Amino acid sequence: MSEVFPRWTNRLPGQILFALLFLLGGVAAGVNYYFTPKYARVGYQPSQPVPFSHAIHSNQLGIDCRYCHDGVEKSWYSNVPSTDTCINCHSEVKSADPRLELVRQSYKESKPIDWVQIHKVPDYVYFNHSAHVNRGVSCVECHGRVDLMEEVYHAKSFSMSFCLDCHREMMPETHLVQKDINGDLKGIHEIAKDNGITIAQLKGFNGYSEDISEKELEKRLLRPGQKINISAGDPNKRLRPLSEITNLSYNRWDDPDFINKNFVAHWHIKTSQNCSACHR
Repeated sequence: MSEVFPRWTNRLPGQILFALLFLLGGVAAGVNYYFTPKYARVGYQPSQPVPFSHAIHSNQLGIDCRYCHDGVEKSWYSNVPSTDTCINCHSEVKSADPRLELVRQSYKESKPIDWVQIHKVPDYVYFNHSAHVNRGVSCVECHGRVDLMEEVYHAKSFSMSFCLDCHREMMPETHLVQKDINGDLKGIHEIAKDNGITIAQLKGFNGYSEDISEKELEKRLLRPGQKINISAGDPNKRLRPLSEITNLSYNRWDDPDFINKNFVAHWHIKTSQNCSACHR
């Protein structure tokens, strides 16, 4: 009597079981790696070689972030301070503290401390710190309240949507200047009325001072094909005066001098949403 199935099928159940175990093992390993804080970053809080407290240095002592991260205003990256920066103070303050032994050894041997990097974006993403800091985006927007952290952790997601949400909030509504069927252009009063704003707001939204005359404003704005800002977007949510850039507890709603300041128009910020702005 001939065999119904060839002999190699006898090994098939074992092979299927092995393949399933291998697949499940791969899925478990992938989930364990890609869904942990170290990869997803949010909540990632590694132990550092020296117990440095931002809560003490920044919040309690009031040391400006830029004293240690002095390249943040002029470089694309925020530098980790050298041991020299630490020794500037700790050669006198707590100079014999055993917790600072590694700092003293690093300074003596001219060997940098191996700090563990916490905040990181993928290699294919380009982020320029100076471009953001010099336009009123504070450290707190991306890093959270670092000034209250005993040990720094990754507070916010650095996903693409996190970046785009911020950029989109600053994009104002616009009115396209174009001629009607009679070949006429709407005047600034008509544009302001149609959009429920005042001439003063129209000036501010487009980066002009209140001193500019209406005639000069029309000359600059009313060009066929030009887009006029008819709102301020939502700059108040993210931006602040540069004098308060490292004051992480600053609240614009409590600041009468800047609560209505339109920084987007004042600084002529154009928040690009083109892929090539970040993916280079």
